[in-house]
Amino acid sequence: MTPVTEGLQDCPLVASRMGRFDLRYSVVRSALRRLIPPERLAAYHAALAEISDSSRSFLHLAQSAQLNGEETDGLIPQLLDAAADSVASGERRGALELTSATCEIVESPAALESFARAALRAKRSRRLRQIASAADRLPPGVLRSALRARLHLDAGRFDAAQFELNRVTDFSGASTEATLLFGEVVCMLARVQAALGDFSVMHGLFRIVLAQLAVTERGLSEGRQPAHTAARARTDLINVRAMVKMWSALAGCEGPRLASAHSVVGQMLMDLELQPGTESAQAMLRTIRGAGLRQMGARADAVEDLEWVSRHHWQYLEDGAVTYARVQLVYALFDAGLWDDAAELALEAAGSVLLDGEDPAAIIAYGVVALVPACRSQLSEWERTLQAVADVGERAGPMAQAARFYALAWDAIAGADHERAVGFLLRMHGAGRWWRGGVTSGMLLARSYFHAGQPSAIPALLRDLESNSAAVERTRSFASLYLQGLGSLGRGALRTV
Repeated sequence: MTPVTEGLQDCPLVASRMGRFDLRYSVVRSALRRLIPPERLAAYHAALAEISDSSRSFLHLAQSAQLNGEETDGLIPQLLDAAADSVASGERRGALELTSATCEIVESPAALESFARAALRAKRSRRLRQIASAADRLPPGVLRSALRARLHLDAGRFDAAQFELNRVTDFSGASTEATLLFGEVVCMLARVQAALGDFSVMHGLFRIVLAQLAVTERGLSEGRQPAHTAARARTDLINVRAMVKMWSALAGCEGPRLASAHSVVGQMLMDLELQPGTESAQAMLRTIRGAGLRQMGARADAVEDLEWVSRHHWQYLEDGAVTYARVQLVYALFDAGLWDDAAELALEAAGSVLLDGEDPAAIIAYGVVALVPACRSQLSEWERTLQAVADVGERAGPMAQAARFYALAWDAIAGADHERAVGFLLRMHGAGRWWRGGVTSGMLLARSYFHAGQPSAIPALLRDLESNSAAVERTRSFASLYLQGLGSLGRGALRTV
């Protein structure tokens, strides 16, 4: 080891691994690149091309040619093929670099769609901003709308994203990559709309995407795509189709139909587990099934699903979906009385949001982080956070405010202010269909009614509970007995033996 390498190992800006040194921060890398004269930088890339593997060799050749002002069009097919090979081997960052270099040379539809899908695979959606102008210059169609809708989602313009996707009526000229990208963006919008409180307005989009995916699948079966990319495209299609089917099954479901929809999701998961490469779909389906199971009272099964995602397979989901899975796991752990674990995970979820950007799931995470402190009469430490959630209002959807109301309700319970607790719990139940019919929150509301001197309100809750066929039978039976006991006690009709 030389004095130079020893010095690099001690430098906080440099990461060392297996003899390779990398600069930790992109801003530092960019600044240093700008200090190097173009001719010398081109020579560096040319030298690296000779010692790198084939995919990175093409990348360095393209960058060297660009810096020298040489012809680069001939490298485009090689760059795209190398990117496809990187995707197949799981090198997501390598694929992103290769497709980014391609877009710097040419803004063709093939280059743009490859770059967009590579950015999403690598969880670097912010990189899409560099092709925003190129997306606007594309002719109207599937690729243009998919790219523009994804950019709208990143900017929090959710209605604009849906409007952009709804504009597409003709898929006849769309490539496989563009169709898959469109389907992925539809799934992302569905998750956002679910967090906003309702995604039933997307029924039409779900039908269109499923129909087009069937057409695309037939094209792959007929060999219309090179063999080395067709296999990956088939796997991607299976993932996208499963997620669209899940959202379609859940859209507009309430009461008994919700249990039926979750049963469909369970069967889809059993099918996916037999197919390699479907981890991204499995992670999304398990997240949604886990959330439903928690609400229906199947806590152990919910924790199993949500831990599978949050602890072990989070890398297969976009950041907002990971946040949502962690939030649901926080609630499940909290319901189980594992408050320390719930508090730790809630902080992790809220902290990651600060790094990854904010969407509706992020605002929900800010509300959830105050839940355990509220129960411990420590809410004063989180009042500013909850106020920030309140200030967002309905822009992040009713679910964000429901999380805030739940924390405030527990703060009231901890302070024995049961009338105030009733008020917050009622506001929480009115904030979105995902809270209506929740067994645990319904029991909590009944308890608060009782201690607030309003036992006459309990029978209505009991009727709702007993008609809730989506709830797990053993949980519903226990909750029913609990509410009956509270009602009898409130009427003075409870007898001791």
